[in-house]
Amino acid sequence: MRTWLLFFTSELLLMMGHGESQKIVQVQEHISVRKAESVVIPCTQRGTDSYMYWYRQSPGEGLQYILHAIEKNEPARSDEISDRFNAKRTAGGSFDLRIEMVQPSDAARYFCASSDAQCNTPAARRCKNSPRRTVA
Repeated sequence: MRTWLLFFTSELLLMMGHGESQKIVQVQEHISVRKAESVVIPCTQRGTDSYMYWYRQSPGEGLQYILHAIEKNEPARSDEISDRFNAKRTAGGSFDLRIEMVQPSDAARYFCASSDAQCNTPAARRCKNSPRRTVA
């Protein structure tokens, strides 16, 4: 899992942290964007996992599910997340998160993850949290 930190100063700065997973690849360490601009947070998977996810953690809050996609299907977005957030899977393994009209409320640490199983299926009973729930 990779992490990204999005916060506001005089302009919006996006910083990507270093995770332990070898399946998720980051290509940039810093991205700057001003309020009301768009930003793309890159995420690429080296493996062959069918499921890819985006989560965020706002300051002082728990982890919040943003969206996920199964293979190249359209992403499923949380009902709590604005349609300004979108992502698309590509044949090359990319699942970049795009945020339109960036707002101060978007300030958060962003996480990209992949999985070969979905927690909502009977075959994945060991999962403790559905990807659609906020994790405290």
